[in-house]
Amino acid sequence: MSVKRHGLTPTVLRFLNDQIRRFVNFEICRVESASNSVYDWPDLEMYETRAVSKSEFHDNLSQELQVDYAWAFDRGDLCIGSVRNGEVVGFAFSSKLPTSVHENLLFKFPSGYMYGYASMTAPRHRGNRLEQERWKIQAKKEEEMYGSSIPSVWYTNVVNLEIRAASKNSGLKIDLHGYIVYARIFGHWLVYS
Repeated sequence: MSVKRHGLTPTVLRFLNDQIRRFVNFEICRVESASNSVYDWPDLEMYETRAVSKSEFHDNLSQELQVDYAWAFDRGDLCIGSVRNGEVVGFAFSSKLPTSVHENLLFKFPSGYMYGYASMTAPRHRGNRLEQERWKIQAKKEEEMYGSSIPSVWYTNVVNLEIRAASKNSGLKIDLHGYIVYARIFGHWLVYS
């Protein structure tokens, strides 16, 4: 976390957020969407960006990203991976189905949207615009699957400064729909949107 990179106020807010989260499980998120157009920027060299299967994902996932998304593949969610030399170094999932974001907390979006979630890039591959490349390939894959690209909707923690900077620098028109706040208090989720 760098004051030089993100500025004083965002860095202080992120620090305070991290301290509070030590005691209360909560998030404040922006609910955003982008148009359904297929993004027109040059393909990346040195990386192959494409849909990946469950076995390819789990067998070739970078050691920096060891997570288990078997449940997402089992229900048919789309996974777009950034692959380099056979290794999955980044990924993003999308779904038209309601998605569990925490135990007993389910997010559901209007049927005309794809919910984009779990977008990650291995730290040593960050800064190469891999996320934007995955957006482009996701839109193309949706056209193959559904006959047209579907607008994506996602939520971003307000203190996730890196993803907010990547979105801002992508050149895409991103619409802010509002905010969602959720906290787990005494074992129950309180949600405000």
